[in-house]
Amino acid sequence: MDWSLLEVNLAQTPEVGQVDVLTDCDETSQVGSVLRPMLENPAEWDKDHKFRIDNVRFFVSDQYNEYAMEVFEWSTFGSILSLPGFQIVQGLPVIMIYTRDEVDKKFSAIDDNKFIIN
Repeated sequence: MDWSLLEVNLAQTPEVGQVDVLTDCDETSQVGSVLRPMLENPAEWDKDHKFRIDNVRFFVSDQYNEYAMEVFEWSTFGSILSLPGFQIVQGLPVIMIYTRDEVDKKFSAIDDNKFIIN
């Protein structure tokens, strides 16, 4: 029997105001293994297919929305839940997906793996 905690997470693309519900994951699932299939084909709203796995970065926010912490394809959902400062607010864990170009334009590093979104 698999005793892994089943999770429901949200994948948010703030650049375009879209949200997807991720249901096929548990605490041992890696972010990339869940999001890669979702990002393989462009969504209706992603006509230029900017949101490809090789063109995005993943972030979660801290409990006060003061900064964002980067998570990676190999990060497990369980490891994200245990990041210092990470807290689930209003229901479900949220992974924010940004294009690399957007990160370069709007993110400023403030500490090791902590960014302010301008």
